[in-house]
Amino acid sequence: MNNKEFKEEMNKVSVPQDTLDKIRSIPDSADTDDKIKKVSFTKSRTFKRIVSLAASFAIVIGLFSIVGANWNSVSKMLGFTSPETSETGTETGDALPASGVTTFKSEKELLKYIKKVSKDSDWLGYIRKNSAAVDYAVTAAGVPESVNEASATGKSITADGSYGKTYTQEEGVDEADIIKTFGNYIFYVYTSYDDDDGYPESKVEIFRVESGKETKVATVIPFTDHRLSLNDIYVTENRLIINATKHRMFRYFDYVYNDAVKDAIGGTTTAAAEDNKMKDDDIDKTITYIYDISDISSPKLLKEFKQSGYYVSSRMIGNVLYLISNYSIMSLEEDFFIPKVYSGDSSEKIKPENICRTDEDGAEQYVVASAIDTSSADRHGEPKAIIGNGWSVYCSVNSLYVYGTNWEKERIKTEITKISLGENIQFVGSTTVNGNVDSQYSFSERNGYLFVCNTVTGKNGKESNVLRVLDKDLKEVAKTEYFAVEESIKAVKYIGNYAYVITYEETDPLFVIDISSPEEPKLLGHAYVSGFSTMLVDIGNNMLLGIGYCTGEYEGIDMEVTDGVKFTLFSVSDPLNPTVLDEKEFKDIYSEAQENPKAFVQNLEKGYYAITYSENYEDDILGALVVSVRDGKIVVEKDFKVDADGCWESRLTFVGDWYYLINENAGFSSFEMK
Repeated sequence: MNNKEFKEEMNKVSVPQDTLDKIRSIPDSADTDDKIKKVSFTKSRTFKRIVSLAASFAIVIGLFSIVGANWNSVSKMLGFTSPETSETGTETGDALPASGVTTFKSEKELLKYIKKVSKDSDWLGYIRKNSAAVDYAVTAAGVPESVNEASATGKSITADGSYGKTYTQEEGVDEADIIKTFGNYIFYVYTSYDDDDGYPESKVEIFRVESGKETKVATVIPFTDHRLSLNDIYVTENRLIINATKHRMFRYFDYVYNDAVKDAIGGTTTAAAEDNKMKDDDIDKTITYIYDISDISSPKLLKEFKQSGYYVSSRMIGNVLYLISNYSIMSLEEDFFIPKVYSGDSSEKIKPENICRTDEDGAEQYVVASAIDTSSADRHGEPKAIIGNGWSVYCSVNSLYVYGTNWEKERIKTEITKISLGENIQFVGSTTVNGNVDSQYSFSERNGYLFVCNTVTGKNGKESNVLRVLDKDLKEVAKTEYFAVEESIKAVKYIGNYAYVITYEETDPLFVIDISSPEEPKLLGHAYVSGFSTMLVDIGNNMLLGIGYCTGEYEGIDMEVTDGVKFTLFSVSDPLNPTVLDEKEFKDIYSEAQENPKAFVQNLEKGYYAITYSENYEDDILGALVVSVRDGKIVVEKDFKVDADGCWESRLTFVGDWYYLINENAGFSSFEMK
């Protein structure tokens, strides 16, 4: 079965509506790093316009009727009026007090607490009642370390010359991605759908590139288990680090248990409904594999690390990998209400004294954190866990913050948990702020303060935005006045003493906020342009390059909709009066970089900024746009196109003067940029 046939068959699967409702209630896991494959219709311009219309409509009418929180008067300088105040009408309800953490003395105390916070919920009973395991994936024994595809030097790889690096948020903090370049080698996470059994297989392909040509050196397959999905990777001079999730054995329940569902899944029952005993395969696990790539043609598995819960995200500082997973409590049985770490076939529960909670009642899940020294392939300190939520990560060189959006009394709130980094990771505390945080780029830690830009919705359904300042204990010490009423945050960039914020509804305002005095942040100037940017890049000389969406009006649609990619060049030399220097629009295309900053490629040595794109999805055309900035103008240096042959997505990197466009089937195209 090929890639296209697999997707067509998956589209035929019909799942009962009540099952879908349960699935939709589960939040997404990661920082946006992993993208769901889109079928043909979802890649069409018609579908994009429908989605854009629906999203805009949701913003206008306030799709979620959220009780807003304590609005300040909006800056008179900006000419805005404030949304309605909250029910309390006071400032104190806007940000909840920060909570410290309390650890547990014993497993008995921990179990008692979990029972207390879950007594009003039927979740634990629901997932365990009359469930039956389904072996929907064939698991083969053995751990194939690698497959040698071609002869190579047999020597350690080196990082000589110029090559593409992952776009990261903070200097000194590396982020994982599905593609990594190191010297003349490209590492690519690839999922094949062409196995004889019809199941997808995740692997890492390693290529050596030179003068626009690629040679496959090796294929790394961590484990032949179709419940294992590879999330992302890191590469150092002699290490390949692979992060993966092993998904739990699927269980379905009496109210959806019928032949139609079983046939759609293609599985057979391996346990009777009355066999309710929890097994280790019933939980998700995050797995990190560390390979020695001193001989690039023959990677060797050094060690694998496992911990309870699905993979959320990770960061790497120096040789230390910080790993975050989210573990839902699946049972109150002895071995399953406490998260574990694994070594080989043995497991060890995290010690109660390394598990903590905040002063607020926690959720029925854990955030699990661990650190791994990738050079020695040993654990770095003891793993820790906190009872609470978290599905995304922001990380500085000193601290890691896990955050997630919750509903509380019909309001959207963002829970933020702080972890200090060092010889031993420690949970510091937690706080909750009203509203939604757009992405990790809405955060910045500097001089002991955490800056957070977020969007809040008033009880009248109107959105507005604010920058908050939290101290080292996560106590809110200051915030700006609310700005951009009826708009929401799309991009944030912190540079020096300023925060630059893009909001959008029908125009694209760039706001400048002075954060030089953390306890007195001030709104300064703003600039307007059509469309909106979803990421901002500091290109030096007091200029920002925005990458985002074109917007336009279409016959029969009484509002703006997105259509194409837009580059915008801003000058911020005068913070009180930022200006738009230039803009370039490319209609009828879509780029992953519009939603995933890691898909943006910058060559600082030559001043090139590049993205991949898809054009006219029915014709399967992929391309790459390379631009530069000269004399305050955006210059298109290259518009490269290839026939994608059934592919819809691609990524881009460069080595020396050559750029390599890699499609979702690991197919290469290249072009030269001198």
